[in-house]
Amino acid sequence: MSQNKHQIERKSYPDEITLKEIVLSSVAIIMWLKQNWLGLGICLFFSLVLSFVWYSRQEEVYVAELTFMLNDDNNPNVSRVSGILGQLGIAPQSGKYNVDKLLEIAASHRIISKSLLSRALVNNQEDILANHLIRELELGQVWAEKNEFDRDFSFVNTETDKFNSAETFALKELYQRVVGPKNDRSKGLLNTDYGNTHYIMSLYVSTPSDSLSVAMANSIYKEVSGFYVEKAIENSQGVYDLLESKKDSLDERIKDVAYDIALIGDRNSGSFRYQNNVKSVLLEKELAGLEVLSEEIIKNVSRAEYALKTSTPLIQILDFPIYPLSPHKTSLIKPLFVGLVVGILLFLILQYTRLILRHI
Repeated sequence: MSQNKHQIERKSYPDEITLKEIVLSSVAIIMWLKQNWLGLGICLFFSLVLSFVWYSRQEEVYVAELTFMLNDDNNPNVSRVSGILGQLGIAPQSGKYNVDKLLEIAASHRIISKSLLSRALVNNQEDILANHLIRELELGQVWAEKNEFDRDFSFVNTETDKFNSAETFALKELYQRVVGPKNDRSKGLLNTDYGNTHYIMSLYVSTPSDSLSVAMANSIYKEVSGFYVEKAIENSQGVYDLLESKKDSLDERIKDVAYDIALIGDRNSGSFRYQNNVKSVLLEKELAGLEVLSEEIIKNVSRAEYALKTSTPLIQILDFPIYPLSPHKTSLIKPLFVGLVVGILLFLILQYTRLILRHI
């Protein structure tokens, strides 16, 4: 009865693999590799050599890291940042403000373009930052081969509304180089990140020149911090400027009225005319009203100034990139691993092809 039960159980699992079969298959594979070790070795040798050649041809890059902090604790209108994001075509999200969006602003076309068109000192040469980048990446030669324009192209004008077709194309190409392709932003010259606190952020700029990397990191930070602060206080600044303008106008009117009162007094010195007395009384009433209004305006200006200060976010650099920067290069482990995998796949494909040809 137990023997029949054992047979039934064995028939219930016809596809199971036993330990004996695994051992035999492993031994067969090892024996097959021993017979074909030379072909496998040749495939691995060539694939690993190609991987090493590719690695050796990769240029060293210098990564400039700039870390800064956003302190918005005193700003009661943090939600105003959503409006800033909307201006750059970034869809705002509800809820607690996410610093990811500030880093998206750093990679926006507006910020990158302004930073590229600013002037900077790189390798003891002052020029437009975009021209430094073109020379370091040798883009003039690349663009000339595509028959886009002359290989010695450089930016002379920094006003985008006056750009010709070549300048517009060049700026667009540089922007793509800086931020990277949409499907993989990590391939760009600029990368961003933030710490566990979500309010400490970092900019990483990678170029073949250490001074260029530092100059670009500083320029991008300057543009993004200036733009953020400007837009965050835009409403408060507008109210403050309006009240200041009204205060200045009121002060001018007070001076004019006081001058007219004094002028009437000078003209009527030693004489008395009811007509002039009426004018003087009216002007004195107007002056009294203007002085009261001036006091209220001064109070409102003080309130607006306080609101402006409390609504201004604090963006502060924590760590500058420091010279000299150490060169960075792609790790050798990854290309060697890829070469190993490619060599094995190449060997299997050749053996499979050989087997097919043998049976034709």
